[in-house]
Amino acid sequence: MKRWKGYFLLGVLLLMACVVGIWFLNSGWETKDTQVHQLSYVYRGGIPEESQQAVKQGLEQASNDFKVEITTVAPNDKSSVLEQLELIEKEVKNGADAILIEPIKNPEIEMKLQEIEQKVPVIEVNSAVSDKKQKEGNRIRIDNYEMGQKLGHVILKRVKPGEQVVLLKSDMEYTDVEEQYKGVSDVLTKQGIAIEERSCIGEEREREMKIQSMMHKGNVNYVVAFDSTNLELLGKVKKENVAFKNILIYGMGRTNQIIAYIEEGTLQAIGVSNEYSVGYLSAQKAVQQIREQDTQENEIGFSIIEKDNLYTTENQRLLFPFVQ
Repeated sequence: MKRWKGYFLLGVLLLMACVVGIWFLNSGWETKDTQVHQLSYVYRGGIPEESQQAVKQGLEQASNDFKVEITTVAPNDKSSVLEQLELIEKEVKNGADAILIEPIKNPEIEMKLQEIEQKVPVIEVNSAVSDKKQKEGNRIRIDNYEMGQKLGHVILKRVKPGEQVVLLKSDMEYTDVEEQYKGVSDVLTKQGIAIEERSCIGEEREREMKIQSMMHKGNVNYVVAFDSTNLELLGKVKKENVAFKNILIYGMGRTNQIIAYIEEGTLQAIGVSNEYSVGYLSAQKAVQQIREQDTQENEIGFSIIEKDNLYTTENQRLLFPFVQ
């Protein structure tokens, strides 16, 4: 009888141990590899939503693969340092385990991100907060300068002696735009091509009027835009005015309308990066740092897309990665 009492007591103890173990597992005894992490993506905003779709699709796929939750937020004014600072503070206060950000190149934002990095990982997406050599492992971006150079070489094939190229400046507070601009400019000036720099910022109607006024000048032969909003406006203005039909237009970025303009010949060439990979790898990098795992560097591709190569398999995957 004593032996059976001993077995019974042992069974009770084992059952209690199992219950306690299950309780601990269900009440927060999770490892860094199994708990659901909160990532916040602070993007620049102020551009067509479809321009961000590929990045967001990459983030969404990563959220499924790595079992994380991702919040996306953007300032009302993409040039506002104050708004970006406030968003960063808010997301950290709301419990973000990592911050993914398209930072404005600014010393105040640099200081704030350095402060936050002491608490949670910070991944710079597309743009960089400064020109200083930071941890490259914390940056996800393509070689924007090289993409600018490639587009510059495409433009060179069409430029005739005595013609000039207008470069529309906007969003230069973001380093990806700055580098793309420099890449195009360096290629053209090295070959002695005349360049005219023009600023094109403001509300849509204001920018459209600036573009119309510029294109009415008889010496404008080529125009290059470095953001999808101005590029789409250039296509619209050219298409609506037969007097502009001989002006050749190039640029960076994509929307469905821009792709349609390429297809019909209104726009000549665009530089497009693999934004889907940018989104996916940004989230992956953040999760690896949260979980203290080894990270690896991945090369992110880009393409210069013209009417002739629009339907290649490679470029279709680049333009529409989430429908493959």
